[in-house]
Amino acid sequence: MEEEEEEEDITPGHSRTADQVIGSLTAVCMITGLIGNVTAFLYFWGRKRGSLHNMLYMTITAVDISTSLSAISIVVVLFNNRAPFLLGNSLFCTQWYVIIAFTVRMSIFLVVLISVTRTINIVFPFHRVSYHRLIYAMLLYGAWILTFDGVVFGMKIMYPRYEAHYAYCAPFPPDITNLTTMQIVWWIVLEAEFMLPSFVVFISFTASIVSLQKRALLKNWRDVKSRRVSVTITLFTAVFLVCNTPFFLYQMNVIIYRTSYHAYGLDFNKAGPVYWYGSLVSQPLTTFLNAALNPCLYFLRMRPMKLWICNVVEDRACRFCNVARRASRGLIPQLSTSEEK
Repeated sequence: MEEEEEEEDITPGHSRTADQVIGSLTAVCMITGLIGNVTAFLYFWGRKRGSLHNMLYMTITAVDISTSLSAISIVVVLFNNRAPFLLGNSLFCTQWYVIIAFTVRMSIFLVVLISVTRTINIVFPFHRVSYHRLIYAMLLYGAWILTFDGVVFGMKIMYPRYEAHYAYCAPFPPDITNLTTMQIVWWIVLEAEFMLPSFVVFISFTASIVSLQKRALLKNWRDVKSRRVSVTITLFTAVFLVCNTPFFLYQMNVIIYRTSYHAYGLDFNKAGPVYWYGSLVSQPLTTFLNAALNPCLYFLRMRPMKLWICNVVEDRACRFCNVARRASRGLIPQLSTSEEK
């Protein structure tokens, strides 16, 4: 009885049923994201990698694979009364947060690149976007994320720790009542990296919709193909906006709460279950949902990918059927006995 009471006191005010429901949804997103993004990555890898959007899609599928893998720790925590397990280790917790923060920010950046480049192609059809400049932009932004977080966490300006109310690792200052200038700068930069791209994607999304409605559809296969690709990317950005709107609103709430904390001395640990579950759903769950929906959208909108998957499945099924037929006819045992002789 004492052990059960101790387990229940880990996160007072939380519901195990709600944790299991959210954990199940996270597990479904994780499995769907892993299978779908691995399949999509293999498809894009086999195509012409010199294509601009093919390269961006291949990169974002690799990022989404890493994002989906990060969900394993949260699923384990939610199904075990929020006991930290590996997240309780400071080194693992730091590495987990660095990976999830990197993949989320890089995923957002890639969506911005996909959305903006396609909008440029729609609005200015004769303008060519530089392939190499996009690669340099991705490398520079990735280096910036790792360098900035490495300095912040290496110098202990902020340090990730497991918080049972969150059910995942989050960065905290050594003393939340006395923030330094560097800690405030880090928070501002992080919030800007999460929030500003949403405005850019929304503006790009709106411009694409308006341009597609005004643009006359010519009766040739190139224009039809271009329009279909444009619609696919527009839907891709729409899914991003839908999944990231709760995250955007939560970040706004965090800014207001932190301001109120220092102004009115609110107790961070008395925020209530609604705040904590809102944090859990609006941040990691919507991120994992976005990573799971992306390959579904690829499959529904990209006919060559659909045919490729069908051909692969049919080829594997034919091989399995041939092996089964040989086994039923006794050919495989004969071969194995002859090899033993």
